[in-house]
Amino acid sequence: MEQKMLNPLELEILSEQSKFDFDFIYNELKMTYWANRRTKDQVTSSFKNSYAKMVFYRQQPIAFARIVTDWITFGYLADVVVTEKFRGNGIAQLLLNDLLNDPQVAGINKILLKTKDAAMLYHKYGFAAAQYPERFMEKTTN
Repeated sequence: MEQKMLNPLELEILSEQSKFDFDFIYNELKMTYWANRRTKDQVTSSFKNSYAKMVFYRQQPIAFARIVTDWITFGYLADVVVTEKFRGNGIAQLLLNDLLNDPQVAGINKILLKTKDAAMLYHKYGFAAAQYPERFMEKTTN
């Protein structure tokens, strides 16, 4: 895929959800392996109940991510997506830098995530395999 040269002055990262394009979020998540069965209402609700950021290029949404958190002890980084035509331009790094260095997020004691194919990206931000994976459990309901 050909990489675009993006003008950084035309990029904007927002956390104000009233400016988010939830149709864009839903359509992008439909194409992922982890969220392709969520309804639009579920997608919207999951973002409304999270701290999220959206990247815009020339006023068009191109990426997003969210954290589910109590703001003190725990956060879960989820739904980190860059739309396909903008991948390979450092947008995910820009978004993660902004989100993880946000003063509201930076004080969270532990942030977890789950990934199948982007571990190298997350290593750059201090994420590593769980030190004691045998202590982690999960419950799946559907």
